[in-house]
Amino acid sequence: MFADLSRDGDTVPVAPAEVARRRGARRSRNRAVAAALATLLVITGVGAAAWQRGHRTEPILPATPNSPIRGLEPLGEPLDLGADRYWNHPVLSQGRLFAVSVPAGAGVDGRANRGVAADERTGDILWSTPDELGGTDIPVPIAGTVLLREAATRPVMHLLDPATGAEHWSLVHELDDDLVVHPDVLVRVHAADGLTEGLDMRTGERLWSAPGGADRPRFTAGIDAGSGRQSWGLSNNQPFSDGYMFQQLTSGRMLIRDVRTGEVRNRIAKVLNSQSGLTTVHDGMVVWPVGDEIRTAVLGDDGTSRVIHTLEPGREPQDIFGCGPGRICVSDTESALVAVDVASARVLWTAPGGNTFGGGSARAGRTLTTGTRGSALRDETGRVLFQGSELGWVDDGNLLVFQVERDSPRVTAVAVSAVDGTRTVLGEVPGGAVRPGAGANCAWSTTTLVCVDESRLIRYRFTR
Repeated sequence: MFADLSRDGDTVPVAPAEVARRRGARRSRNRAVAAALATLLVITGVGAAAWQRGHRTEPILPATPNSPIRGLEPLGEPLDLGADRYWNHPVLSQGRLFAVSVPAGAGVDGRANRGVAADERTGDILWSTPDELGGTDIPVPIAGTVLLREAATRPVMHLLDPATGAEHWSLVHELDDDLVVHPDVLVRVHAADGLTEGLDMRTGERLWSAPGGADRPRFTAGIDAGSGRQSWGLSNNQPFSDGYMFQQLTSGRMLIRDVRTGEVRNRIAKVLNSQSGLTTVHDGMVVWPVGDEIRTAVLGDDGTSRVIHTLEPGREPQDIFGCGPGRICVSDTESALVAVDVASARVLWTAPGGNTFGGGSARAGRTLTTGTRGSALRDETGRVLFQGSELGWVDDGNLLVFQVERDSPRVTAVAVSAVDGTRTVLGEVPGGAVRPGAGANCAWSTTTLVCVDESRLIRYRFTR
């Protein structure tokens, strides 16, 4: 199951095609989510972004002065592993670079993989995982912790100090268990009996628990209330929970819990299995679909439930996400996107079909949606600023896209202005050497871009 971490990193599918698959998973049973957990795809922590072989993620990066990105400048010497090993799955977070070193050659044993951490600015190696850890998959950095799962028949999650690599504690869990990551709490839902427990991220101490009971959780997901995005555990590249999670029970009822305490904040009477994964939280409001209706309630007050939008006949919601203060965006099965003011239930703007909206996010009044046909960046009125290849946020003022020439190893990094959609060619970056046209294997922060060139990890500085 860990063979996908060999040098041919583009065999690991991620967004946007994976985003579409996840939308399907949200309309299926929890076993689809458990299957996704088996491979741990591209992961981003708070303040990090990763781009795997031409696909993009939806990171929520810290706000910056947002001055335009004008170019790339090499940053020190490449980190070179030599001829026998290759880099894969780089992630940047809080001034550190995390990646996986894997043996060269096909059919390698995942137990020979090693997690590596380096200083983002200097490139100095900080630590690597020891042989006795037994091999690792993709690093998951969050504030104060980096999670690495061991290549073992039964998953073992190691929680390490990101500065030194020293282990805080470890968790042996079942593959079918649901996990939700928060900077302070790791939530585990036991597949065997539905027990939900919140564990201290630093010590592993149990902070709270809730029994499964007869009406046990069918599946559990974290929610980033700041962006209104769902997180389906460690197998995805969406933000982790920043305070809330939802659980759909066997009966179809939905619970909204506080991740830190386990307290149930809202109880939703019934959500269709096919739509339950669209439930989210935004600006202190719980938002969920019921058939063709979009309903909201104040967080912690079920009595405030009301309908804020009804889709056109024959259409169903495909995605729901916060797209600005007091705004919810809803995409439907006909690829129409609608922005709704929550307070007044008024439609602010509607974008016609023409794209498959497989995911969305918003920053500083700009809305970014991505599907199998690429990305669309819109201003606060819904006007398209940029439409084309898959985009990822760098900061509030800039986005990044990698242009790939068909059947060519050439990959060009391009900055896109969030203000007006202006494109600035930054330069060529490594990519496509293993499979021409596949794209780049890169990660970035607000200041740095790193890209894999087989055994070398090349760093660049954004110039502004």
